[in-house]
Amino acid sequence: MSTRPDQWHRAWSSVPDVLDRLLALVKDAPPDRAVTADWTVADTVAHLSTIAIKDIGLVTGTVPDLPVPGLHELVLGTTVDTVAEMNRQVLRGFTERELPVLTDRLRADVAELTRLAEGADPLREVTWLGGARLPLAGLYVHLLNELNIHAWDIARGLGAEWET
Repeated sequence: MSTRPDQWHRAWSSVPDVLDRLLALVKDAPPDRAVTADWTVADTVAHLSTIAIKDIGLVTGTVPDLPVPGLHELVLGTTVDTVAEMNRQVLRGFTERELPVLTDRLRADVAELTRLAEGADPLREVTWLGGARLPLAGLYVHLLNELNIHAWDIARGLGAEWET
């Protein structure tokens, strides 16, 4: 696999741009508004926050700052068929649902991921879901995808528009 420098820059530098739009969308949103069959606005932002927290751990090689017992084993044992269960377990352990707290944390974590990306090798691999090896470029694009997908969920639940 190869990644051109301009592709890598576009991938990681798009994350804070999309996040800014998502945070504007949820700024005055009711946190308990349902946006999917199972998640509220606050649950959805909490989910995104846990992804950013896990990603920082992967990029830095540190233990993610999440109160989820057995998180490492949970991630290694997760497949496409069990990712919803992993998300449930992570959200059960990560109980924060105050939108201002969540959005501040998510903004700070994305800023840290952006800082880390600036000097990173996009082809350096990390161990991801199910033990798969994923290049950093793929990790950042996954975060970008999650932000867009769940911003669309939130927008739909709020009766707003979301442009990817």
